Order: sequence, then structure tokens, then C-alpha cells
Amino acid sequence: GIGKGAATRASAAYWRSADVAITDFAISASGTDTVIIKNNLRNTITVNDLIINSVDLAGGEVLSSGATRTYTGAVAACTAGQTFSYPVNIYYQDSITSANYNFSGEGTRLEGVCAS
Repeated sequence: GIGKGAATRASAAYWRSADVAITDFAISASGTDTVIIKNNLRNTITVNDLIINSVDLAGGEVLSSGATRTYTGAVAACTAGQTFSYPVNIYYQDSITSANYNFSGEGTRLEGVCAS
């Protein structure tokens, strides 16, 4: 419905502008899913975990400020054309301060339509 489309656009807009952003993604019925992460912070970070729908795609990759990285994996089994909504947790470490963070998007889920 109309409400679902608005929620999907709001979710995408939120994640694109987050400190550790999901700038683009494709969750597909084929089982090959793609998520692009961008570091919008001023310091280099290490992405220790990128967990979407309880599946961890990351493994300690370093992202400098402004850098992007493409992650692939099997996030979920979905049906082409059906909507999805998955929780996201990004665990990362600031390379300057060595502080560790868990960013969950303030509860904003990753939402969209399953590709074929």
C-alpha cells in the first residue's frame, strides 16, 4: 500500500545519511544480497560486524572517512516483489580513539522490496 512505500523511502533516506550509512542495497530471491556501507564519520573505522536479519556480513574491514565498501551474502530468503523489513546492527571501532560502537539505526529497520 501507500503507507508501505512511504516507510520504505523513509528507511532508505535514514540509512543513507547515518554516521555509518547503508547507501544502497539489494535483497533478492536468488539469495545473493548486496549491501553498500559508507563511513560518514571523520575518523577511519573498522567494521567488525554488519548484521542484517541476524546474518553477519563483515569481518574487520577498514573504512577511511568517506570510503565505501560492498558486502555480499545471503541475508534472507525472500519472495520477489514482496516487501521486507530487517533489523540492522553495525559494530565498529574508531581507529583514533579505539572506542567501540554498536549502531542499530535507532531502531530504523532496513526496508524494501525483494528483487528477483
